[in-house]
Amino acid sequence: MPTELATLLGKELTVGINPPSPQRTFTGPAGLNGLYSMNMGHRGITAPILGTLRAYGGSYEIAREQMDAFIIFVSSLDQRPPASYSHQGSVYYNAIFNNFRVLSPQYRYTMEGFMVVKFRIDLVSLA
Repeated sequence: MPTELATLLGKELTVGINPPSPQRTFTGPAGLNGLYSMNMGHRGITAPILGTLRAYGGSYEIAREQMDAFIIFVSSLDQRPPASYSHQGSVYYNAIFNNFRVLSPQYRYTMEGFMVVKFRIDLVSLA
């Protein structure tokens, strides 16, 4: 059973898709002009995920502590082994998380007591 992305990353997600791109190596023979190209095949599909993390604390200090813990959790997802994930009916098989980053402005505290941080992380299918 695939893990739903919203259970890991919150409900405010936008999941895109980047088609597989070929990996190529280029080599030039000594003493001659020009290049040779070798097609090494396609290297998986990347699904860029944009999202918003929200932590409620009632005060700035508490909300900031909870957000820091949430950020550390999400940044640790790239250490998980490959697994299947789903989002709104789409399933990503044999996938890993990669390249988590917090987008600016980094921390925003709302009048309602929420700490809000926007982020991006890539989900890479190894298949």
